Amino acid sequence: VKSFDTLALAVADVGVNNGDTINIKERTTGNGGGAFWDVVLLSTVTVTTGAPAFGNVVASTGDASLALVLRISGKLNVKEWGATGDGVTDDTLAIQGAIDFLASETAIHFPGGEYIITSTIVQDHRVDWTGDGLQYTTIQNNNVSGEDAIQFTTAFFQNMSHMRVKGNALS
Repeated sequence: VKSFDTLALAVADVGVNNGDTINIKERTTGNGGGAFWDVVLLSTVTVTTGAPAFGNVVASTGDASLALVLRISGKLNVKEWGATGDGVTDDTLAIQGAIDFLASETAIHFPGGEYIITSTIVQDHRVDWTGDGLQYTTIQNNNVSGEDAIQFTTAFFQNMSHMRVKGNALS
C-alpha cells in the first residue's frame, strides 16, 4: 500500500501502477476517516460527468491510462460525493452520482442535514437509504415543476429509514 498526503499528489504520481492500492491521508483529518483507493485502467471505469471534482473515480494525470477508484465497503456516505446537507446547496447531482455508482443491494447514508434536490433522483437498482433520524435527516424536493422527489424504476423491496422526504411525491 502506497501512502500520499493528498489525492492531488496521488493523481499526479507517475509511480502508481494498475493493481496498486493507495491510502490518501488527507481524508483522515476532519473528513470522515481515511480512505483506500484502487488503481485501475481508465478504460474499465466511467468518470461521472457533473460530479464533484473529488468524486469516487478520478482520472490520473501522472499516467493517462489509469484512474483511481475509491474503495467502498458498507454504507457510502453521500457527503463523500459532495452533498452538503446544508439546506441551501443543490445536492441533486451529488446524490444521483452516489446512487449511480453503487452496486445493487448496498446502502447509502445521509448524515444529519437537509439535502436540497431540484430534479427527480432516479434509482433503478436496490440501494438502502439511511439517515440519522427523522428529526435530523431530510431530503427537501424544491423542484418547481412538480416532479417526484425520488423514482424507484425497477427495484423491489426498497428501504428508507431514519430520514424523511419533504415536497413532491415518491413513485
